[in-house]
Amino acid sequence: MKLRKQIANRLQLAIKQAWGKEQNLIFVRKVGGGIKEDMMEKIVDLLLEKGFFHKETYEKYGILTSEQIQRVWFEATTRRKIDFSQLPYLLETKKKKGMQKEEFNAENADIFETQEEVSQENADISRQTKLKETKLNSEEEEIARDFICFQKPDATIVVIDATCLEKSLNLVYQTMEITSNVIVCVNLLDEAEKKGININLNLLSKELGVPVVGTIANKKHTLDKLKSIVFNFCTNKIHFQPVLVTYDT
Repeated sequence: MKLRKQIANRLQLAIKQAWGKEQNLIFVRKVGGGIKEDMMEKIVDLLLEKGFFHKETYEKYGILTSEQIQRVWFEATTRRKIDFSQLPYLLETKKKKGMQKEEFNAENADIFETQEEVSQENADISRQTKLKETKLNSEEEEIARDFICFQKPDATIVVIDATCLEKSLNLVYQTMEITSNVIVCVNLLDEAEKKGININLNLLSKELGVPVVGTIANKKHTLDKLKSIVFNFCTNKIHFQPVLVTYDT
């Protein structure tokens, strides 16, 4: 029962993604604990029957969601200036066009928590979500995410800025959570050197568990090295296993 409750809580993150075989497989892989695909399907069916998710929305759009999940989602995304009002699978929140920040002030959030009796466990999961989910701030980013999830490319090259490595690594970890076929390209090494920044690429590769290549855009030999790594990776001449972040549950 404890494992099923954990799965139910994690499924609350599915407000924007259509649930199908691909998502089922990705989810089972993340949860672990001996959960199989067929068992996961039965759990989803049970949650739909119990009203945990909105059954009509799932049957029409393939989306696992509910009024409570959507309220939490909009509260977490108030800083994104995106009009969600045209999404066809919005529930009662559809009346509030744009879901602007003032609609989710502290008073409303407190009322929601009181009425819905949101547990501390769910609040913790909501905070973890802000670290785990890919920040979809543009249509291009959403297209890229969907392509990685569903088209299963042989390699996904994540280009990061050597001058602000710590900030850039967020994108690397987010990408590794949806695909293991990741190659990290650390660009602007020349600019980093000017700032006195020295990056140990081999150590970074070991810590991440994926190939890491340093490049300087105007130096062809660094790009040739990147192309060589991509070729060897896609032809299975080199093998890596991403080191994923472990989240407390």
